[in-house]
Amino acid sequence: MARGEDAFTAADSLCRLQRLQATCGALRESEGVDALLFVGGVDGRDNLGSVRCLNFLLGGVGGVELHEREQCVGKWGEDVVLLVRPDGCEIHVGHAHYEALRPFIAAWGNVEVHTLPPRHIPKRPDREDEARDDDEASSDESLGGRGDGSDDSEEEEEEEDVLQDFKLTALVSMLTGVTTVGVACTPNGPGEMETERWPLLQAYGIEGVGRSGFFTMSTTVVDTWDVIHRACFTQLDGAQLRRELARSAPPFRQHWEASLATMDARRAP
Repeated sequence: MARGEDAFTAADSLCRLQRLQATCGALRESEGVDALLFVGGVDGRDNLGSVRCLNFLLGGVGGVELHEREQCVGKWGEDVVLLVRPDGCEIHVGHAHYEALRPFIAAWGNVEVHTLPPRHIPKRPDREDEARDDDEASSDESLGGRGDGSDDSEEEEEEEDVLQDFKLTALVSMLTGVTTVGVACTPNGPGEMETERWPLLQAYGIEGVGRSGFFTMSTTVVDTWDVIHRACFTQLDGAQLRRELARSAPPFRQHWEASLATMDARRAP
């Protein structure tokens, strides 16, 4: 995210969210769309529409850069699931990145946030504790104990399972009452059927989780790629205008001053 005069602010994020909500409202009237769904990372198979929306809304990206990037600008994008309605939104955020995104999300208003509390990090042991642990480890190895870190691996796997389960639960909550959803499907792809390849929506269709079966059979999917790009991503807003001015003004001023200096030199006797 940019810093300085062209920094992307919470107010900029709110302005862009409102543009998305207005677009969703227009799609509700024309296509019966209840909400817009964006899934970041591998759980959405790096869907380009979702990547661009998250970069646009939370990453402060716009203009040509928005259309050139095919990945989220931050690691936070891997865990974000966003559902935008005309009058509100819901978002799932990974606990490790919540603090980085909180200033933007807090400005939105009428937003429901799904995130787990941060993982408890034990206090760093002092040198005496470390020496004692080393002695115990050496003793365990001499007795045939394992020092391969298998316990840590099991804990990491267990934590990952908890995070994925929570993410899936969040999606089920988001889609409650939603019968028609807008998705910015990747151009030249399978269209609405692209959503059937998303791991998160595949898990959603497991019996006993969300609506059983294929996602497109239980929920009407409308491709909103063209509409969202035309109404949101290609529009010049305050954040993009400041960035363009910050980028273009210095060289313009330099050329302008050089031109004036040249003119003055020619007029001099």
